[in-house]
Amino acid sequence: MMKNSLIAMHLCAILAAPAPTSSDEPDRAIYGTDSRVDHSEITDPKWRAIGDATVIQIGNPYPGHPCPDAEQVFSPAVDGVRTVTWTTTLEQSLGANCGGTLNFAEQLNPGCCSGTLIAPNKIATAGHCVNADNCASKTYVFGATSDKLVTGGEFHVDQIYKCQKVDISVLNGLPQDYAVITLDRVVPESVAKPVTLSDQEPSVGDSLIMIGHPAGLPRKYADDATVKSVWNSGTESAYYMTNLDAFGGNSGSGVFNTATYEMMGILVSGATDFYAGGCEAYYPQEAGSERLSNAITLLPFAGPLSPPTPPPFPPPFPPHKVLKYDAQRDDPQRDDPKRHHGK
Repeated sequence: MMKNSLIAMHLCAILAAPAPTSSDEPDRAIYGTDSRVDHSEITDPKWRAIGDATVIQIGNPYPGHPCPDAEQVFSPAVDGVRTVTWTTTLEQSLGANCGGTLNFAEQLNPGCCSGTLIAPNKIATAGHCVNADNCASKTYVFGATSDKLVTGGEFHVDQIYKCQKVDISVLNGLPQDYAVITLDRVVPESVAKPVTLSDQEPSVGDSLIMIGHPAGLPRKYADDATVKSVWNSGTESAYYMTNLDAFGGNSGSGVFNTATYEMMGILVSGATDFYAGGCEAYYPQEAGSERLSNAITLLPFAGPLSPPTPPPFPPPFPPHKVLKYDAQRDDPQRDDPKRHHGK
């Protein structure tokens, strides 16, 4: 996620990331207490199904970002299965020395961005995560949970997809940052079903949950957050500020209204994640520096696959002469006396 980039330097004070506060707790990159949990801790079947529609993006989103390619994370397919060969953990990738306080320190973190299935073959993500120039290098993986995304873990090929084309990728500074890509094939419903997009803007105070891959980790669910402010309301450039516990790697994560289960936006940027030494930053619960793009812009790309174009109707038969049927003339027994007089 593009955290505290140059964009933040031009925001007014209300949008600027709050300075980390002193606390007896260790520094953490969360608002209040850490709300992130693994898929195994989610019991609501609706949220589990929505989580299954979440993907981890493998492959560098932009130059200089240290993310591996799919060939570094997975072995070649054998009998339809690819095995995780990646071994680097979050703690190792950060070079962290946090006295045992780094959350999920021992989990693998090969991801760069997140995304959500919004149609049987389309993923919504952040505009800075993918564009037409780098689409071919992107791999999208379903089912990357903490029990599967482990060294030696196995993924069926039906869970792993490539970017076939970019339908749209918008990155124009603060207002808009979103993308929709078409996968190389349709995702079976046994793997995931598209989520439902909201056609309404959220309101300040709406309760939110985000599902994605913070810091490239296995899938996490983060709630205990609300919409703090709405900007450019009623326009395509609308965006929302929240206090979601978000990290780099959450870019592109779907954010949902906890009351309706509908996707409200895409997480695209926010405050600093880690301090020097790889320890998480801490912010007060009432702050709100995590930005969402508007899900309404995704509606034209959502829904079922378009039906195939039917073949054209065949041309009409050429005109032909209608012949009058003469039953007696065509009757081979018309002159047979037995036909009329009996035996």
